[in-house]
Amino acid sequence: MSVHSTSSRQAGTSVAAAVTGLVVTLVAFVVVFSAFLLAPLALFGVALACYLVLRPRSARSAGATTSDTPSGTASDDGAGALGHGFGSGVR
Repeated sequence: MSVHSTSSRQAGTSVAAAVTGLVVTLVAFVVVFSAFLLAPLALFGVALACYLVLRPRSARSAGATTSDTPSGTASDDGAGALGHGFGSGVR
């Protein structure tokens, strides 16, 4: 019968390697988590930019000029073409 004096457990990682692994894991978590938070905002920004660029020209300048309405038909409350016909029977 022989007795073995070596330990059956393998040598563990050093403290520096464990801390490095923890820091890498936390950085990966922060990058992925922030990507999931910022992706919807970026998507909405791109969608807004596409909307602003691709909307019809008439919608862009609807409130800019009121020269298309005759002078006598504009509402007397100063709303102009934007408020035309909205709530006209309420007065």
